[in-house]
Amino acid sequence: MEKLVLTESIDLFCIRAKSFPEGIKDAFDTLSNLLTDSSSERIFYGISYPDEKGSIVYKAAVEQKAEEDLDKAELEKFTIPSGIYLTEKIEDFMHNIPAIGDCFMRLLANPEIDRFPCIEWYNNSKDVICLVKLKD
Repeated sequence: MEKLVLTESIDLFCIRAKSFPEGIKDAFDTLSNLLTDSSSERIFYGISYPDEKGSIVYKAAVEQKAEEDLDKAELEKFTIPSGIYLTEKIEDFMHNIPAIGDCFMRLLANPEIDRFPCIEWYNNSKDVICLVKLKD
């Protein structure tokens, strides 16, 4: 595990998956299809947290580059706040999807975490960085 400092918040727009974990791929596919520019130039994120009933809410998200993209697609806004995050990188995650859940279980066990959400940062097509915010 490593610490990462986000000096600025990250504005995203997102689509809520219809189910977890089954609906995740469809949410990312829908989001990619709505983008007006090349999605290969965007950084994608996964945002997850429990709802009031304990079910997991999952949102496929992408960095916000132009307000007109959001207006046309009518997507939900989300902001990842600046701060210090506890992170762990999973290489070649598509060959071990359960590793993401296992990683978050380790990260969430740390008593210094602030709260949800869990954040997946897809900084390339093969790897994901899992993040949870630490208390200020």
